[in-house]
Amino acid sequence: MVREITVIGIFTLVLGFCLAGSAQRAIAHPHVWIDLKSQFEFDTRGRITGLKIDWTFDELYSAFVIADAGGLDATDQKALTAIGRRNLENLREYDYFTEFLANGQPQRLGTPETFDMGLQDGKLWLRFSVPLETPLVPGEQRISYAVFDPSYFISILHSDNGYGAPTPNIPESCETVLEPPNPTTDAISFADSLDRQDNAPDSFGALFAERVRLECS
Repeated sequence: MVREITVIGIFTLVLGFCLAGSAQRAIAHPHVWIDLKSQFEFDTRGRITGLKIDWTFDELYSAFVIADAGGLDATDQKALTAIGRRNLENLREYDYFTEFLANGQPQRLGTPETFDMGLQDGKLWLRFSVPLETPLVPGEQRISYAVFDPSYFISILHSDNGYGAPTPNIPESCETVLEPPNPTTDAISFADSLDRQDNAPDSFGALFAERVRLECS
């Protein structure tokens, strides 16, 4: 499970969600929000080779990262690239918060070869592709993926325009289907009760994750 201290290490700063001098306590998971864009990646033979991921972080988290880097004047592209590289290096152990399944079995993921990190309208964004170690042939297996923080310290959900974009080389007989999360009332109540120092159960975040299926006729 990805504990809070791990999440803090991944994103390179201590998340002080209570302003100095404030008596207001930061309660309830999640504490960081990421707008997601994602899509399967196919090669020219129509095989699934990986997953393209685009994260946009919330304004509060982005402000903390920028402050930790020395402010806007110090956060040039070189600094942003260094932050992105550290993020991906730390996320490797956790499969980049990506669960890629074939017939219900997790698939081994490779290391992103390239990435981009930037800042737009006060929000940081990180774009990268997670390759599959072994390409998959559509239609031969039940294939799906979900992108989520197992601890639910971070909420990762598709943005309004984050899903359904044309996918290069996707076979004509295939389409992607987005399954919304369906957490129980008890799970929602439990998340609401958690402080930022609290640990959620293993894979708790999966209950709040969207899943994308590939369906081929």
